[in-house]
Amino acid sequence: MKKVLSMVVALVMVVGLVPGMTPSVAAATPNTSWYNTLSTTYTLTTEDQLLGLAQLVNNGNTFSGKTILLGNDIILTGEWTPIGGWADSVGTVELPHKVFSGTFDGQGHIIHNLKITGDRTFSKYTVPTGTVPINVGLFGYIANATIQNVGLKDTNINVYTNGISGGLGIGAGGICGFAAGNTVIKNCFNTGYISARFNKPMSGGGDVPGPHTVGGICGNAWGAVRIEDCYNTADLSSSSYTSGYAPTAGGICGDTNNDYFAFEPAVISGTPDIKRCYNAGIVEALPSSFSVSGGGIVGYNRNASTLITHCYWRQGSIDKVGGGDAVGGGTAISMTQTELLTTAQMKIQANFFGFDFTNAWGFISGVNDDYPILKAFDYPIPSIVTGVTITPTNATVQKGSTQTFTANVLGTNNPAQTVIWSVSGKSSATTAVSSTGVLTVGADETATTLMVKARFPMRVQSSIPGQWFRQCARCRPVLTKS
Repeated sequence: MKKVLSMVVALVMVVGLVPGMTPSVAAATPNTSWYNTLSTTYTLTTEDQLLGLAQLVNNGNTFSGKTILLGNDIILTGEWTPIGGWADSVGTVELPHKVFSGTFDGQGHIIHNLKITGDRTFSKYTVPTGTVPINVGLFGYIANATIQNVGLKDTNINVYTNGISGGLGIGAGGICGFAAGNTVIKNCFNTGYISARFNKPMSGGGDVPGPHTVGGICGNAWGAVRIEDCYNTADLSSSSYTSGYAPTAGGICGDTNNDYFAFEPAVISGTPDIKRCYNAGIVEALPSSFSVSGGGIVGYNRNASTLITHCYWRQGSIDKVGGGDAVGGGTAISMTQTELLTTAQMKIQANFFGFDFTNAWGFISGVNDDYPILKAFDYPIPSIVTGVTITPTNATVQKGSTQTFTANVLGTNNPAQTVIWSVSGKSSATTAVSSTGVLTVGADETATTLMVKARFPMRVQSSIPGQWFRQCARCRPVLTKS
């Protein structure tokens, strides 16, 4: 007679948050087939089409008077080429530049994995070739444009320049590198990491390069630019190799100015206006021994007329920089109800005076580190897992036979029914449990009691942006004798 085994199943209890999984997508190529000159509104639904928009703008189409809509979330798969590019001059000659001047409405959708890296070294004395803009972000250069209702998740911008005479400074921001004229940026957010650095000292003399300006939403806002109802949680860094170079970083905008060079006849001067925004990301302008400017909202302001109203930044976010106030440096600025909040205070609605929590803003427990969210977006509500049950709880199985177990993940908000199966106490190499819960007992198994376990794989975000690790609960088996 074959010997039988008594199976005892472990109940694994875990409590945690379940973030959404990001599917893999094949690399994309620009697609401009959606565009025609007769239409005024276009809806983009793929990475290829978004790349096509960048290609059209970078070939000279401003999209003035036209509207771009996002039809769904878009996951980027490779290095991003910003929409629009240049904004500087070669001596007295205007540098070639490409500008977006239309309306871009994300309709509450999110663009994932915006990645821009590498060398951006150019001199104002040499007209650059190619399509590598000095201003970087989803958009490189916008003027008299409207950008609204679009979120950026897991942004990764890491760019640098080397020391050359008359080198151009980088403008780096999540939404745009450089915004000018009557531009409006509203209902937008950015998460991830942005860094711009001056890599090497100058050689051969000449003009000192311009500064790198980094902002969570916008690198530079020059002219009548309005930034409203936006937030940044991305970590920001502007750094320099030499003291002759002035790194600048701001939680919302790196640099503000009410004046602007007339690259386009329609681009006019005006007062930058930032209202109802907050920053919770780290802001670094390094090293602090140099002339650096780092601010919770704006890095450096060039004119007293700039307005900041009902804006907030997190305490501790700018500990490692020069400046350290709402505005890091430059001309005194007009501020109304703009305050430093502790991390705990950032999670309480009453502290955000001036925010519209009826129509624009809200809170969702467990989402966005419990900081305010924008209602224009559909945030995934995390599931709270309270336990895992297994059926049957006990089974008798003959050697050389199989037994199927099923698991049920318990919790709120419909947690994923994904578990990791394992079996312990075995002596046979052929005794195993499959990913679907089917236990096979080896014909040569000598153990009289085995334990089948089901565990919920909880992922927890690490302190390094964009990285995750698995956290597993300990099993607590209940043993019985055969």
